Amino acid sequence: KIPFDSSYKYMATLVDIDHQRFIYLKGAPDVLLGMVDYQFGDNTTEKIEPELWEKMISHQAKKGQRMLATAMKEVSSDQKTITHEDLKEDMVLVGMYGIIDPPKPSAIEAIKKSHRAGISVKMITGDHKDTAVAIAKEIGLKNTDSAITGKDIETMT
Repeated sequence: KIPFDSSYKYMATLVDIDHQRFIYLKGAPDVLLGMVDYQFGDNTTEKIEPELWEKMISHQAKKGQRMLATAMKEVSSDQKTITHEDLKEDMVLVGMYGIIDPPKPSAIEAIKKSHRAGISVKMITGDHKDTAVAIAKEIGLKNTDSAITGKDIETMT
């Protein structure tokens, strides 16, 4: 098992199903899209179409959904452990999932009170940028058009 870590934004497990062994991977869609070579097609696997998936991710994220991707590959039944190296080739994208986790009314009220008190509220999240913007609008944050990503911050230094 590779436990989730925010530095690489995924987790992986080695699973036995009907005398076959698979690596299952789940994590941030932008990360997994960079790791997969294939996607499921009609009863087969085919070369990944990242542009198609990126549009879908953005579309769902703009609705405020937190996005999660999953991928897999079959491995030898002799394989007993997994490492990050095992995830570098032949991974097949299984799908993307949008999770709705609405903000608590108390959080929205706390932001309103902060604004009335003259406090500028910022939000830091590991979510997709479009998800963050949608949630920021929903909870009443100001300047929602100025969202930046972790990659943006890395290039600032």
